[in-house]
Amino acid sequence: MKYHVDRSLGYLSQVVSKAMGKRLQHHFEENDMEVTIDQWLALIYLENNSQVNHFQLGEFCNKDKAGITRVVDALEQQEYVRRVPSKKDRRNKFIEISDKGITFTQKLKDMGQVTNVEATQGISEADLETCKKVLRQVMENLKTCDNQEDEFLDRVH
Repeated sequence: MKYHVDRSLGYLSQVVSKAMGKRLQHHFEENDMEVTIDQWLALIYLENNSQVNHFQLGEFCNKDKAGITRVVDALEQQEYVRRVPSKKDRRNKFIEISDKGITFTQKLKDMGQVTNVEATQGISEADLETCKKVLRQVMENLKTCDNQEDEFLDRVH
């Protein structure tokens, strides 16, 4: 059987992700909101989680240390977040969302909802839930592969 990359899960998920991001960015720009998709994602996470460090935020946003630092720097400059020293170890800093950030994030979430509605038109709730369930399983499978690879490398070295 011939392999068609344009029918593969990886290709399709990448195209959908980029298209949704582009559409969401369009809504931000249309409403004069100067924010990137990465900053939006960080704000959503921070709104729902307190006492978050750079590593945790980077893991969620799928960013390396330098990438997440740039995201946080930009958000801090706009006063949407602040860095707070840990009470246990002042060298460590937590990132927390400000009141201004919470207000801004609500507007961003509204635009995210609009984008989701646009993207899922004509798709039943059941099909949408099945799709999300499958994608979560794919993520789990890939995490397991990464863990197995790490364990193999530990044994070899």
